[in-house]
Amino acid sequence: MNLNNLKIGQRLALGFGALLALTALMFAAAFMQLISNAQSSKAAEEYDRHAALVAQWTAHTELNITRTLAIAKATGLPQVEAHFGPLMKETSAKISEIQKELESAVTSEKGKALMAEVGEKRKVYLDLRKELMALVKNADPLAAESLLNAKVLPAAQSYLGAMNDVLKHENELAAKQAQEVADGLARGKLVLGGLLLAALACGSLMAWAIARSVAAPVKDAVRAAETIASGDLTQRIDSARRDELGDLLRSVGRMQDSLRTLVGQVRSSTDNIGTASAEIASGNQDLSARTEQTASNLQQTASSMEQLTGTVKQSADS
Repeated sequence: MNLNNLKIGQRLALGFGALLALTALMFAAAFMQLISNAQSSKAAEEYDRHAALVAQWTAHTELNITRTLAIAKATGLPQVEAHFGPLMKETSAKISEIQKELESAVTSEKGKALMAEVGEKRKVYLDLRKELMALVKNADPLAAESLLNAKVLPAAQSYLGAMNDVLKHENELAAKQAQEVADGLARGKLVLGGLLLAALACGSLMAWAIARSVAAPVKDAVRAAETIASGDLTQRIDSARRDELGDLLRSVGRMQDSLRTLVGQVRSSTDNIGTASAEIASGNQDLSARTEQTASNLQQTASSMEQLTGTVKQSADS
């Protein structure tokens, strides 16, 4: 696009429009990055909340396993079961509540699979614990000890291991989201930095181009005016520009043409005046010569009249 074919106002509007467009682009990029970071931060917070729930879930489960172990080791002491039994039921209710909340909150495929595995291992553990409690109630310490060591404790460890897998998975997701936030901030810095450099480059280029497109024809107009002021009307002044400065140069060119025509007319009038003056001088010379000739003729006539008068007098005397 040739700036010389645009009006100065259009050029300025184009330059400021480009800067405003880049500014709007910077704002849009920053706004979108802000939204993305906010979403990632929210997701990271949600994964942290899941991890906290899993940690709480695991702590309650470990507490109940410890209580179960205490009851199993205290076979024959009903007061131990009477003390820990209600507490275990209360904690189990909390565990079920947390598990239900996690099952609805965890949405990833791997997370759902891990939660399903925890549910299966919890069911195995609860069935074995129920069987163990029955042996404790029947006051069969040997069978209870055997079941505890052979099945209940391994099932409890497997149950806790599955819960730790869920906790590890949620922590990994939280760390991944936190890294995405950090990466988003880094990308935002790069994008905003690039847009800032582009805005500076575009602004500098537009300012230089507009200043050059205005300053160059102004210099041409000043040069043309100085040429005319020096009395040189032979230089042709014209411009192919379509802006106000082009109109100015063409107006100066038309003024030069008018001055050239006026000077030609004055020169022609001066020549005509010179010719008329020469003709008048020549007529004056002819008139002077004729006057002298007339005076000479009058003198001859006067002399002839004197001779005639003398002759008439002589005739009269005679």
